[in-house]
Amino acid sequence: MASTYAVFTFNGDLIDENLTAAEAAHTILIDDGQDYEIRPDKDGGFWLWYRQQVANKPWTRTLIYSAENDAEKAESDIFEQVVSANGPGPYAMGMDDWNRMLVEAEADE
Repeated sequence: MASTYAVFTFNGDLIDENLTAAEAAHTILIDDGQDYEIRPDKDGGFWLWYRQQVANKPWTRTLIYSAENDAEKAESDIFEQVVSANGPGPYAMGMDDWNRMLVEAEADE
């Protein structure tokens, strides 16, 4: 995993860069008025939940799960999953990859 990330809109515009996994995941998860929580499962581990605040929608469990039973480790695991996911909304890219793309784009000019 990358140590720092850049976050982009769904169409590739840069939102922010040099973010930790937690900061990048937070940026992705609050997009479009969403809120999120990491909640323990009754059988162990933790799930990522979200809701659309502006639409007053109920909380919905996502498919992102950590088998870690320690809350701090589970949060870290879940945030890494979020920044690694390829979804329809904002996405993250490791800063090394982003910097490499910038260098390649400059070389092509």
